[in-house]
Amino acid sequence: MIIVTGSYGFIGSKFVRYLNSIGRNDIIVCDYLDNGRTFVNLAGAEYASFIHPDSLLSILDSAIDQVFHFGAISDTACWDGKLVMSRNYQFSVDLILACDRLNIPISYSSSASVYGNGTGPLNLYAYSKFSVDKFVTHLNSEYVQGFRYFNVYSTDGAEWHKGDQASPYYKFANQALTFGRIEIFEGSENFYRDFVHVDTVCEIQYDMSQREISGIFDLGSGKQTSFLEVANEIAKNHNADVVTIPFPEHLKGCYQTNTLANMDYYQSPVQ
Repeated sequence: MIIVTGSYGFIGSKFVRYLNSIGRNDIIVCDYLDNGRTFVNLAGAEYASFIHPDSLLSILDSAIDQVFHFGAISDTACWDGKLVMSRNYQFSVDLILACDRLNIPISYSSSASVYGNGTGPLNLYAYSKFSVDKFVTHLNSEYVQGFRYFNVYSTDGAEWHKGDQASPYYKFANQALTFGRIEIFEGSENFYRDFVHVDTVCEIQYDMSQREISGIFDLGSGKQTSFLEVANEIAKNHNADVVTIPFPEHLKGCYQTNTLANMDYYQSPVQ
């Protein structure tokens, strides 16, 4: 039996469907379902049962083969410390400790935001992920894998519920189709990201979970693309214009300018 937390979110729901594609439906899905409309993300998917996160620790036993922990508040503009640290840090630590005691392998999602611009986290979300990574490093468990996701995206509309936290691929395409133009921040030609498709994330994370290895790993493409390049590509595909807007005041000082995953540990199965 496999447990998947955050299973109605973008990556979590994609991972459940990936498990289905390789013949696994012995899955317990786990989520707060704060946005009840996200139930559609698992419509038609195969799984055994649903459990609320508040009850998750009580069902962990030897019948559980693996846990994949995707659940988190992913809003980088959320500054509610009590809420973010409770959901992202404390819940993760309690779950990791419980799995470690029971010798249940657990694979959890961290974030490339922990790197900031070379000096560490720039927002509360990043700090919460950084704190979990610090805990895991000192726990020194044989059963824990953490993955620092870089900019995960999809091209099939699966990010519909993420709002401002959706990837540029989704937001730019939506702008192009709705308004016939794409808005980018001033300086976007100098803002680089490592964009990685969600299908690649699912394949790599599952493949790694089948290996007897522990640690915290980058998970990206190992390549960089500027926001301007992404905007120009999508604008060309949709016959849209690209326009520049002022850089938002609320992002100044808490915005990463450059990300690049170190994928030396892994040769991606996706070419």
